[in-house]
This record gives sequence, C-alpha cells and structure tokens, in this order.
Amino acid sequence: MNKNCFSTVICILFSGVLVAQGRVSKNRSAMQLKAGANFSNISITEDGSVDKANTLSSFHFGVLVDLPLASILSFQGGLLYTGKGSKVEFGKPGDAVYVQGTSGPMYIEMPLQLVAKIPIVIGKIFVGAGPYGAI
Repeated sequence: MNKNCFSTVICILFSGVLVAQGRVSKNRSAMQLKAGANFSNISITEDGSVDKANTLSSFHFGVLVDLPLASILSFQGGLLYTGKGSKVEFGKPGDAVYVQGTSGPMYIEMPLQLVAKIPIVIGKIFVGAGPYGAI
C-alpha cells in the first residue's frame, strides 16, 4: 500500500504538461512541451490469477501542436518519446520453476486528434479523438 501511495505522488508531481505559450488568441496555433513519468504493471501467476504487483518506472517527453480549425474545434498532433514495458515474476526464488523478466521498450509516438473545446461557466471541457502511430 505504501508503494502505491508513493507511486501516485510521484506520478502527480512529474506528469504535468508544461505549456510553452502565453495567452493565445482563437486563431493562433500553440506549441506545448510535455514530460512526465510512466508506471506500468503486470503480474500473472501460472493459473492466470494476479500475483504480486511489479511496477516498472519509465518516462515520456515530447512536443505537441494545437492548430485551431474553428471557434471550438482544433487539430492536435505531436511527437513523443515514451517508455513502456513490464516486469514479471513467476514462482519464488529458489523454486525449481522460477522466472523473472523485464521488458522496457522505448517508442516514438505520433498522436493525431480532433479536439472540441466546449466552453462552460468556469472554463472549457475538452473532448477529443483520433489515431496515433508508434514505432
């Protein structure tokens, strides 16, 4: 439980979006820098049930661009470098069948999406959808 609380605090502190812009008018594009932490988890026993949690920590960073198309609609694209992966452990150390492994691939991702920025009384609600490619 303590490890999960610590991971949550770290995630909150380091996964914010840094916005590299001042006040932007409705017709101007905006560039954003994004950086943060990734915490992935996978744990499965031989019979398919959940074993203990093994968290793999990684990071992501990149550049995003917001191009307004209409008063409430914009196109967002970007280029991100991100780490993903998993840690697995089957059995117990010293057993005849004990396997421990880590996989930590790094990806270059390109998200593309249309975003509606719907004004409400205290700000805006953002709703977006679109594909992304990764290698």
